Amino acid sequence: MVAHSLSNIVSQARIVSSVNAASIAILVFDSFLTFDLEVSAIWSRKWTFARVLYVFTRYSGFVEAGISIYALLLLFDAVMFILMAIPAWKAYRFQGGTRLVEVVYRDGVVNYLYLFVLSTINILITLTFPTGLGSVMVL
Repeated sequence: MVAHSLSNIVSQARIVSSVNAASIAILVFDSFLTFDLEVSAIWSRKWTFARVLYVFTRYSGFVEAGISIYALLLLFDAVMFILMAIPAWKAYRFQGGTRLVEVVYRDGVVNYLYLFVLSTINILITLTFPTGLGSVMVL
């Protein structure tokens, strides 16, 4: 039962990931297609409130895409950790497998736990980073 619901979660996460990747690709493609028009109509003229709103609306999608990518990476790390931890727990509980299997499971669980924790810290730092120091952050 747990494996079935877990496989559904992984399947749905993969679909969401694919849709997000396609959306980001369309956003970037559209930005390249219309950039020359945008430069002549928006960037080379006097700034007004409407232009500021346009730029905010136009480029907030890139910020949202970055946050979506971080969230998907976090979800992927969590799912991989669970998929590694379940058989590792079974092998530990029933004393099954050789020493190699134990090492692979132990190292796999530690690896994905490490990635999950680092991804969580990365998201928290990104979301709580002071706005005045934004130029310090390099992707």
